Amino acid sequence: MPTTALPKIGVILLAALAGLGTALPVVAATCPTAPVSVPDSPAPRTPPAGAPVPAPSLSGAWPSLAMPPSRCPAVALVGVHATYNVGPGKHYTSLIDVPWLDLVAGDVVNIYYSPTPYATKIALRAAGTAAKPVIINGVADSKGRLPTITGKNAVTAADAIKQKFFTSSGGSTIEPFGVIVMYRGLNDQYGYKPTYVTIQNLRITGAAPGNKFTDHTGATQTYPEFTGGFYAVAAQYLTIQNNEIFGNGLGVFVNDQNDTPGTSFFTTLRGNYIHGNGAPGSFLEHNVYVQGVRSLYEGNYIGQLVAGAQGGSLKDRSSGPVVRYNYIVSAARAIDLVDSENGSPDTNNDPLYNYGWVYGNVIVDDFSNPGGGSGDLIHWGGDSTNYATYHNGPLYFYDNTVVVKATQAQAYSLAVFDMASNKQTIVASNNIIAHSGTSVLNPCYASLPNGTVGVLKFDDTNWVAHYTSNGDCTIDKSAGTFLAGNPVLATDDHLPTGSPAIGKGVAFAPPQALPKPASVADLQVKDQYTPGPYATAPRPAFVARKTPSDLGSYSYP
Repeated sequence: MPTTALPKIGVILLAALAGLGTALPVVAATCPTAPVSVPDSPAPRTPPAGAPVPAPSLSGAWPSLAMPPSRCPAVALVGVHATYNVGPGKHYTSLIDVPWLDLVAGDVVNIYYSPTPYATKIALRAAGTAAKPVIINGVADSKGRLPTITGKNAVTAADAIKQKFFTSSGGSTIEPFGVIVMYRGLNDQYGYKPTYVTIQNLRITGAAPGNKFTDHTGATQTYPEFTGGFYAVAAQYLTIQNNEIFGNGLGVFVNDQNDTPGTSFFTTLRGNYIHGNGAPGSFLEHNVYVQGVRSLYEGNYIGQLVAGAQGGSLKDRSSGPVVRYNYIVSAARAIDLVDSENGSPDTNNDPLYNYGWVYGNVIVDDFSNPGGGSGDLIHWGGDSTNYATYHNGPLYFYDNTVVVKATQAQAYSLAVFDMASNKQTIVASNNIIAHSGTSVLNPCYASLPNGTVGVLKFDDTNWVAHYTSNGDCTIDKSAGTFLAGNPVLATDDHLPTGSPAIGKGVAFAPPQALPKPASVADLQVKDQYTPGPYATAPRPAFVARKTPSDLGSYSYP
C-alpha cells in the first residue's frame, strides 16, 4: 500500500487505495511528537470562488484498511501550507477571528485547551486534497484535557459575517443547525462542497434545543431540536476523529441531497466518544446520523441519548456502510441502517447500496441504563415504506458481541434484528449473543413490514442465548452451528478462561460473491475495540486483534 508522508505534518499518512483514483485518509501508522515550534502563518487571502467538485471514483477497494494506532496524543501540528494557532497566549485568542472560510489545502488550525470553552459558531467551506487535507486540530493540555467548543451562548465567527456566509438562501436556512456547519460559501458555484477535511481532538457541545446563540445579524436565536455538534449539508472525504461530542440535538449530521452536487461521499467517524445528544420527546435526533456514499464507523464509543430522547445511537442512510470495532450502547436502536432518504442517484446506484457490514463490535442493550433499552437493536433495510429503495440485500453481521439485559417488567419481549421484507437478509457468523434477565428474547422483529419477512441466516459458528421465534423472520441454520448453552462472558465482555467460544471462529467468507468494490481482504476482522487511556473521558480506539479464531468481538485472552 503506497503512502505519502507530509513533509510538515509528518504524523499523517495517506494511503492511495488501488484503483480508487483519489486517496482516502487513513489512520497514522505511528503517532506524532510535539513539534519544537509551531509558527504562525500570516493572514490568508480569500480564495477564489469554488468550482463544482467532481464525484470521486467508486471503483476502488472498500472499505479502507484500518491501521492501528487509531488514537494519538493531541499535540500541535504544522501545516504544509499554513498554520493558525488559537488559544490563551496564542496569535488568535479566540475562535471568532480565525479565517475559517479562507482555509485551503494543507492548512492546520491548532485549537489549544482553554479552561473556558470557546463559544463560537464556525462555518467551514474548505477544500483540501488527499495529500494536503485541511485539519482542525485540538491540542490537549498537560493533563490530557481537550479544548471545548460550545454552541451555548455562542457568537458567529467574524469571517462568516464578513463574507455573508449565512445570507444565501441555503446558508440562512442552516445557521441554527450546528456548532460547526459545513456548506459552500456565498460565491461558490453550485456543486462545490467541503472536501478532505479532518476535525479531531475536540469536545463539541451546546447546540441543544432551547439553548441560545447570537446570529450573523446580532440577533439572539434559539436552537431547534434538529441541530448538531457537526452539521454538513454535503461533504466529500470528511473525517471526524478522536472527539467527544455531547449535549447537542444531533451529535453528527451529514446530509445527502437528490443530485451529485449535493451528495456526500466517504464520511469516516473514528475514535470518537459520542453520547448524551438527542431531543427529549423526539425520535428524529440521534447521536450519529449520516447519509451518503460509503460511510465508515470504527473504534467509536457511541452511548445513550439525553434523558427522554427517543432517537437512536447510530443511524445511517448510506450505501455500503461499514460499522466495525465500536462499543455501542443502545438507545431506541443501537444500529439503524436504512434507505437513502433524499434519493441521491450516486447513493442509490452505488453497486454496494444493497450491502452492509457490521463486525467486531460490542453492542449493549441494558434496560437498567438511564435511557432504558431497545426492543429491536439492529435494523436493516429501510423505514420509508418505499420498499423498492430499501437496502434489498445482505447485511453481514459477524464477530460481534451482543449483550442484552432485561427483565419482563422492563421489556416483556425484545428482538435483536429488524427487517421489513423478504428482500433483506442478515448473515450472522462468529457472534456471541448473550441474554440475562427474564425478558423473552426474539431473534427478529418486523417494523413497517410489507407482508413478507426477512431471512436471518446463521453461518459458521455462533453462540446464541435461548430465544423464542415469533415468526417475524425466516431462520436458516442450514450452514451454521450453535454452541450449546447460554453464553457466559467476563464482566468486561471478554471471553473467560475455558470459554467454549475460544478457537471456534473463522475468517469472514461471504456465502455469495460480493460486488467488486467490496474488498473481502479488507473486510476481515483484524482489530478490536479498546477503551484506551483517558484523562477526563473515555478515549475510544481500536487495536490489533491477536486472532480472529475466537467468537465475538474480542480475542482471548
